[in-house]
Amino acid sequence: MPRRARSRVAGVVAGIVLAATLGGCATAPAPPITPAPSGTAGKLLVAVGNSFVGGSPMDSGTARRWPGLVATRLGMRLDVISAGASGYADPGDHDFTYRDLVREIPSDADVVVIMGSDDDATHPPEEIEREARVALGEAVVRAPHAQIIVTSTPWVEKDPDRGILNTRDAVRAVATELGLEYIDGLGTWLVTGPPGQIGADGLHPTDLGHARLADALAGPIRAAAERAGG
Repeated sequence: MPRRARSRVAGVVAGIVLAATLGGCATAPAPPITPAPSGTAGKLLVAVGNSFVGGSPMDSGTARRWPGLVATRLGMRLDVISAGASGYADPGDHDFTYRDLVREIPSDADVVVIMGSDDDATHPPEEIEREARVALGEAVVRAPHAQIIVTSTPWVEKDPDRGILNTRDAVRAVATELGLEYIDGLGTWLVTGPPGQIGADGLHPTDLGHARLADALAGPIRAAAERAGG
């Protein structure tokens, strides 16, 4: 598969309102809203990443993307901090790397999810690891009371190429070094389960794809939110 085309998502999007919607390609309704457990209600979830976090024209807007779905399901407040095509090492469309994005994390965050970037796949592993150490270390400083979850990038192939695997391995090594929770979704997210999870561009999640990501991440985020401030 060719390396991903750079998406044109707004440079940095913070403090997104869940009710906001954008035009796109809706393919499945969002899961029903269920009562939020008392251990998560009102806590602040911050999602950081590229267009797998900030969305694309393949989905139908903020409330249908995985951060919005999880926040709604758990009754949490939400900030989304994203830059199209950026990564730990890759400056993306707007000259932002993850070290720039994590500087926007509010100090009162309860849970921070930093989703890995496929855009780093062309960079040497040692560069990704070096930049991840800076960015994740900065996130810990910015949100000292938060539970921080680091994840791999979602990817659209069950057997990712070496560049994508390098992004996973380099960042996972740093997360482990810093004592942060790491979740690896390569080979499962977006490539198992029902068809229709990936949009017409062959890369970005549809509403269904975001719903599946939300299903995978809601449990770890719930557990982290219940630990936060506890």
